Amino acid sequence: MTTAVTVTGSSSANTITTGSGDDTIHGGGGADVIVAGSGNDTVDYFGAETSIDGGTGSNTLVVKSVSGLSAVNLAATAGTDITTGDTVSVLNFQNLNSSAVGNGLTVTGSSAANSIITGSGVDTIDGGGGADTISSGGGDDVITYRGTETFDRCRYRKRHAGACGRWRHHGESISV
Repeated sequence: MTTAVTVTGSSSANTITTGSGDDTIHGGGGADVIVAGSGNDTVDYFGAETSIDGGTGSNTLVVKSVSGLSAVNLAATAGTDITTGDTVSVLNFQNLNSSAVGNGLTVTGSSAANSIITGSGVDTIDGGGGADTISSGGGDDVITYRGTETFDRCRYRKRHAGACGRWRHHGESISV
């Protein structure tokens, strides 16, 4: 199928496969097997899935529950599990949205442009040097900045006035 679709599974074990459209997949939190196809897909992660494959395209993993998840490596080689600390095989994602969870994550971006959004936990984020967009949540986050990323300056200013994450800086200055 080349048209974008939204698929919502049940809390049971689902097998969901979509085509080349820019699809949105909500597995429902069961022991799902999800194959998103070749579009720019958005897929929910609950931590109970068996496997999630974003396929080709620029795909976004939306973390709904941590369930042991401790790290996400968007720089992992295609076809390699990008998550650590969980039992789910998660492949082929370039973007992360974990704004719904309060647990801290370690997130590593690739040299390509990633969108990285984290929640209220104490996160450690390294954009990886691409033209990334990074928006950290309310925790005391550590962000490695390499000079090519953009970040949520309003959130940074608000947090910098009080408790703020520590910024590691490599060769560029931060203008706020």
